[in-house]
Amino acid sequence: MMNKSPISVVTNGDRAMQRDIKSVIPYAKHRLCSWHLSRNAQANIGDPKFTTAFSKCMVFWWTTEEFDIQWCLVVSEFNVEKNPWVIEKGNTQHLWAQAYLTGHFFANIRLTQRMRMNELKADYLSSHTKPFQITKLFDLERHAAAIFTRESFRVFQDELLRETLYRIEAEIQSLSDECQQYILSKYKEKNRKFEISFDSRTKTLICSCKTFETIRLSCRHQLHILKHLDYTYLIGTLIQNRWTNDAKASTPSYVDLNVSSEVMQMARFAALRSTSSRLCYIASKKDESFKTARDEMKRLIEELENSFGLNDSANRSIVVNNVRDPQRKQRKPKRSTEEQGREDN
Repeated sequence: MMNKSPISVVTNGDRAMQRDIKSVIPYAKHRLCSWHLSRNAQANIGDPKFTTAFSKCMVFWWTTEEFDIQWCLVVSEFNVEKNPWVIEKGNTQHLWAQAYLTGHFFANIRLTQRMRMNELKADYLSSHTKPFQITKLFDLERHAAAIFTRESFRVFQDELLRETLYRIEAEIQSLSDECQQYILSKYKEKNRKFEISFDSRTKTLICSCKTFETIRLSCRHQLHILKHLDYTYLIGTLIQNRWTNDAKASTPSYVDLNVSSEVMQMARFAALRSTSSRLCYIASKKDESFKTARDEMKRLIEELENSFGLNDSANRSIVVNNVRDPQRKQRKPKRSTEEQGREDN
C-alpha cells in the first residue's frame, strides 16, 4: 500500500485470515466487523434483547474495568455462561470491544464494507456551503467549520456541545512551567475523572479518554481546556489533515512509488477534482465567468492532450472507467449505537 504497512485491519473473523494477518502484517491492530458480530450474536443466542446488550458492550466507550463489569452482568442476566460462542467472545474481547480498542486509529471504520455517502455531493457540501453554528463559542466553532469536512465538523460540534458537562476539579503546574495538568469531572458523575495535560511549548493536549488517538478528532475534554485557556481557534496538534477540506487537494505525488498506474491515476484524479471544485463553483456564479472558465478549460484540455498523447478515444475511456463509482441507493441516516455510547463518555 504505497510502501506503507497497514496499522489497522477489520475482518469478519475468518480464522485463516487472522493467521495470515499475524504472519504478513504482525504489527497491525486487528478488529472484528461489528455487523458480523451482531448477526452472529443473534444466530447463536436467538434473543434480540441479548443482541442489543451485546452491541452496547461492543461500541460503548467504557474503561476496560467498566466493560468487564458490564460484560459479566450481561452474561449472567441472560444465563449464557456456558454458551460456546459467548465463551469465545469473552476470550477475544480485545478484538471487538471498544473499551479494548480505544487509543488505536481505525478511521471510524467498524465494518468490512464501509458505507459511503455520495462523494460528489459530500465534496460540494463541504466546499461550498456553511454549516449552522449552535454553540456560544463562535470563534472556535467557526474555525472548525472552515477547516473540517461536513461530517467531521458534525462530530466536532457534538463534542463541543458536550464540553459544558465538565468542570476542572484540580490544576497542577509542573516545575518547568511548560506543562499543565488538569483533572476534569463530569456533571452528576463526579467519580468519573479525566486527566488532561497541556504542553504550552509544543501546544499539545493529551487526554486520558484517548478519543483523539482513536478517531483523530478532539474530544470534549480537550475542548473544555481550550475554552478554559481562552483559545479562539483549534491548535494545530488537534487538526488531522485526513478530516479536513484540503485532504484531497494535498494528496502527495505518487511518482516512483511501488503502486499500479491505475492507483496512481485515481489518486491524482481525486486531488485534481478537489482542487478544481472551487474553480467550478466560482465560475458557475455568472454567465461571463462560466464562459471564461469553460473556454480556458477546453484550451487546457486540448493542450494536455496534444502534449501527453492523451487525445485518442482509448485513453479517454480508460480515464473515465477508472474513476467511476458504483451507484448506491441513498438511505436515511440513523443514530448509531456507537453515537449513543459516546454520549456516556
